Amino acid sequence: MSILKITPREYQSRILETCLKNNTLVVLPTGLGKTLIALMLSIEKLKQRPGSKILFLAPTRPLVEQHYEYFNKNLPELFAQRDIFTGSVEAKR
Repeated sequence: MSILKITPREYQSRILETCLKNNTLVVLPTGLGKTLIALMLSIEKLKQRPGSKILFLAPTRPLVEQHYEYFNKNLPELFAQRDIFTGSVEAKR
């Protein structure tokens, strides 16, 4: 996957292959690369369907910000637009 600035480990690549073929829930201990797998999956899905959108959910604002920074750091800046939505902005009425 040449667009990435980092190289995945073999187990991450294998999990990605499963994710590309099936609906998948990836359960790994902290620090083993779930975010990288999500990043690689997002890239592949955007290649398959240019102009589509990826929604990446996280349970806390700090984790949302961590994922956002990870995607920004490891993707070329022109590959995809990235935005954060959290509960900090009130909905319009």
